[in-house]
Amino acid sequence: MSKNIKQLVYLFVFACIAFLSSPTSAQNCPIGEIEDCNGYCAPMEWLMDEICDEQAREYPVGSGYYVDFSCEDFMCDLFACEGCSDECPVGFVPDCGGNCVPGEYIQDGICDMGQRFYKGVPVDFSCQFFGCDMGDCAGSCWDDMGYDGLDDVGACCLGTECSEMTRGECWTLGYTFIGSNTMCLSETCSCGDPLDGLDWVVDCNGECVLLWNVGGGYCSHGDTVDYGDGPFEIDLDCPELACGLSGCVGNCLGGCCTGADCVTVSYYDCVDIGGLFLGSYAECNETECVSQQQPIQLPDTELYWSGKLGEVEQFPQWIISEEDLLVVGAVDNSEWEFKTAICVFRYNETEDEWDEEALLVAPDGWAEGKYASYTTDG
Repeated sequence: MSKNIKQLVYLFVFACIAFLSSPTSAQNCPIGEIEDCNGYCAPMEWLMDEICDEQAREYPVGSGYYVDFSCEDFMCDLFACEGCSDECPVGFVPDCGGNCVPGEYIQDGICDMGQRFYKGVPVDFSCQFFGCDMGDCAGSCWDDMGYDGLDDVGACCLGTECSEMTRGECWTLGYTFIGSNTMCLSETCSCGDPLDGLDWVVDCNGECVLLWNVGGGYCSHGDTVDYGDGPFEIDLDCPELACGLSGCVGNCLGGCCTGADCVTVSYYDCVDIGGLFLGSYAECNETECVSQQQPIQLPDTELYWSGKLGEVEQFPQWIISEEDLLVVGAVDNSEWEFKTAICVFRYNETEDEWDEEALLVAPDGWAEGKYASYTTDG
């Protein structure tokens, strides 16, 4: 792999690491260093060379610790070590579709979203992993909670004008795509020019909010923000914003499991009939209904964690229920190390409320994905 291509891959990996705030981050290390697979600070440049750092080099010298970048978090030392796929020849990278295409197409001023070809293969760098072709493609690059196709239809902004079209059409014309299943309102795109490259959109109350506050991986409905004109709560509970780009529940329709059967209703209607909601705009799936393990999100106005059993952050990330138990995902940062936290509630029929019963925190050195599936023992 060429040095330039490797540097690009490194940037992608490091951006993902920083965004996720995982244990393998640079925030606790001196400038120029990053935590390796075991959480020890090591020279960042060692991740950029062609040497496989799998306990081959000691750092600091005389410390007795040998640096390890060979894990999957670092793509096996950016493919210098064995164990991670690197099937493309030098100068080529696997694009969003997994096809080996010239790396020089990245950030060359052209938005590569499949409209041009290399030896008969469409080139696509428009996905989140490549940062929307490193900025060559307009619009947000997150996957709208599972929606990331070029044929997904939603609202699209060009200045103050709004039109409903596919993601592909929107990006080709240089528009800003709001998100899948969104719809245009008269004021959708009326919030003015982008702020430092970030786009604005109105929430369900007509308040101007940054687009990344509407989507971007979690439900921010009910969050308080202040852009300089005074604080207000973000309202994403409307079909026009697809209930937070499908990241929130509310009055948007989605699959609801009732045993092994599935109906399409809103979250509130699903709860009323004792069902398990698969998520806004999620299609009915008999397999998911049988397993009863699909994680969903709730607006934080629906459920609270008081902290009497321990503090958590990013609550709730997902929620599942089984009979009188309710399990909610969150993050524990009590020891300045982001780890998965699982908040367990049990229904109190006398008080008609959910009582906090347990807080389970992942052991040291272990973390589970934010959207992982969990189940209970009943």
